[in-house]
Amino acid sequence: MSSDGGASRRPYASVDLGLALLALALVALTSVVVVATDVLSATVNDRFDITIVTAATLVSGSVAALDWARGRVAHDPAALLRSSAFAVLALLNGLTLVVGMVGADAALGATLEDPGQLPLVAAVVARGVAAALLVIAGWVSLSRGVPSLRPGLVLVGPATAVLVILVLAASVQDALPRLAPQEMLDA
Repeated sequence: MSSDGGASRRPYASVDLGLALLALALVALTSVVVVATDVLSATVNDRFDITIVTAATLVSGSVAALDWARGRVAHDPAALLRSSAFAVLALLNGLTLVVGMVGADAALGATLEDPGQLPLVAAVVARGVAAALLVIAGWVSLSRGVPSLRPGLVLVGPATAVLVILVLAASVQDALPRLAPQEMLDA
């Protein structure tokens, strides 16, 4: 407790220090990977990848559910928009997980042996929509006029739109724009 009886601000200093040290460690690690040519920047482990994607799916789905509940109970449109952004990320992670589990990754260009543009397009579209929703949520939380939103539509609408775009993109894989040259993907 502080001298005036309020909560002490001391715990936040350690969190700030920890975040600063983490940022420095990440910068150092990134520098080593970029500068040293003999350091591997990636390892391939399918079982570990499935574990990470499963955890990401569960976390993004849980955050979407918690923010949606908060938005419904507190009538907070920013929380509803955040829930929609995390629902889009949960959709992307869930689709990635299902594709990997059923073995459809080769047909969709998501393997190292035969890489394609679809995984890049899917990541750009879904993460772009999620980022836009998070920016809009920030804008809504800072604005004075609070819009009235339909919670179900806000949650399901963007995720459904992303799903439709990804299904259409999967059906026309050969016509997708080249986000990365095929030579780079093959390397």
